[in-house]
Amino acid sequence: MIKVLFKTEGEVLVGVVVPSKVSKKAVRRNQLRRWISEDIRKRISELPLGNYLVLVKPEAANSNHPTLSRDLFFLLDKIKSFYGYFKDNRKTDY
Repeated sequence: MIKVLFKTEGEVLVGVVVPSKVSKKAVRRNQLRRWISEDIRKRISELPLGNYLVLVKPEAANSNHPTLSRDLFFLLDKIKSFYGYFKDNRKTDY
């Protein structure tokens, strides 16, 4: 339902894309985007440094928040374990 693209860089930048193929209604697309953004905000300190692009697939149109969160956290944990960067590698002067 969700695809996460990742590129290593010097800081954490996150973009969320919910195309109109997911839903024709802007209200639903914005709701999905807000849910994902909030989940990322809660865990941003745990993410490896880099640029993230979260792409929501059309299958997510009828999903609820817990399902999207579970899929997102699974993918982010996969990135963390693959790259091995944790909180101690982060910049502290924001």
